[in-house]
Amino acid sequence: NNQWAISTPAHRQHAAPTFAHKALAHGLPGERVDGNDVLAMYQKTREAVDRARAGGGPTLIEAVTYRVVDHNTSDSAEVYRDQALAEHWKQFDPRPRFEAYLTTRSLFTDALREQYEVECLAEVQAAAARALALPRSDPMSMFDSQLFGDPGWALRLQQRELAAELNGANPFTSIDPEALA
Repeated sequence: NNQWAISTPAHRQHAAPTFAHKALAHGLPGERVDGNDVLAMYQKTREAVDRARAGGGPTLIEAVTYRVVDHNTSDSAEVYRDQALAEHWKQFDPRPRFEAYLTTRSLFTDALREQYEVECLAEVQAAAARALALPRSDPMSMFDSQLFGDPGWALRLQQRELAAELNGANPFTSIDPEALA
């Protein structure tokens, strides 16, 4: 729960007092936790996993956090929300918060941070290299019949739009949707 449904406050999107309450309608336990607290999240997810493994079924965990940045690249959050609130939430960023917790207990040092940064960067670069080395797949394969029974008109339109774009045409002006009916 990042407290926003794109540009609308989440509390205006549903009648339940919290998302965790929604679990009741499905006969599930619902737990609400500070989503920016690494240890609280670990404890709550550990309890949920243990419960599930013991045959108790799933648990809905509402991790309460805040979206401090725009929803996407075409969004301007400053238009619909108070930037002071976003700035307030930045102090609860989980990474520096957990890092401070570990540092005050002498469990994390600048040297360890540098070591992890080097290791993580190497891991990301290796993963990117592996991904880039993979043979490119045919984008049209996403429409293979084993994925969809009857694709319907909307999916057929998307398939034709992609084929047109891959062939250099403008799919939004070169396809007649009426022909797909």
